[in-house]
Amino acid sequence: MARTHRNRGLCSGVKQRFKQLYEYFFTKKIRVAFIGLSDSGKSSFVSPLFENRFLQDMNSPEVRIQEKKMDNIKVLIYDIPGDSSSVSKWDHYYKKSDVIIFFLNSTADEETRTKSKNELHSLLYRNMWMRKNLLILGSKNDLPSSMSCKDIILALDLMAIVDREVACYSISSKNLTNIDLVREWMVEQAALVGDMK
Repeated sequence: MARTHRNRGLCSGVKQRFKQLYEYFFTKKIRVAFIGLSDSGKSSFVSPLFENRFLQDMNSPEVRIQEKKMDNIKVLIYDIPGDSSSVSKWDHYYKKSDVIIFFLNSTADEETRTKSKNELHSLLYRNMWMRKNLLILGSKNDLPSSMSCKDIILALDLMAIVDREVACYSISSKNLTNIDLVREWMVEQAALVGDMK
């Protein structure tokens, strides 16, 4: 009886070690910062991206750190609040991340769009020596007053960002619109990050 337990323990240990080795060699890892002003759709985007379903998520006053899996990629998400007291944390998580996903509520008024543009460009300027690829997501495109990708590019002055890769998609977490494009972008970025390490 004792021998059976010892064999099970040994097999379990070998299995665990094999799993660790497999993950080390074959699982890619990427750290992603979700950045944007309050009500830009950051937190409610996590479930559609990883579970293919929409869950209404309440804004959190704290940074949420979540580890998720997508195919053979481990994704560490830093979901940073967008209220004015948290904007100072953006730089810290910018430095910790491999790529940045910046959210804009595509139904936002002009004042909010201008503030988003200024915060984005300030963040990139302050961290100009650490160039991270950037994905801009215009959220809530299921609403009639939402802006198109072209309007988002103009509103955030994305053509002025020439020192890194910048992509822009219009999404709806509620209707799962263009979620597949975001997944493809993340898979590409994970491959690039893996090649650089």
